[in-house]
Amino acid sequence: AAGTPRVADDRAPDGRPAAGPLSAEAAAARAAYEGTAHLTRAVAAGVSGRELATRGFVQDVAIATEGDICAAVPVRDGDGAFSPG
Repeated sequence: AAGTPRVADDRAPDGRPAAGPLSAEAAAARAAYEGTAHLTRAVAAGVSGRELATRGFVQDVAIATEGDICAAVPVRDGDGAFSPG
């Protein structure tokens, strides 16, 4: 949906094939994300979200859960180094 963070799947955001199949961790992250109706509330309720709030960084949770913000995503090249995707 528009305005929601993207999670890796079988296609890149522009419709091209993704770099490869999902790892077990990426598949679990996608399932958790897709099963979360209110991402910002869920992150804020977690240990890290509560810690940020305690330290005065409440807005960081909202910023971290904004969608469609970045035009590029880092990906690993053949040597394992990160490069713009």
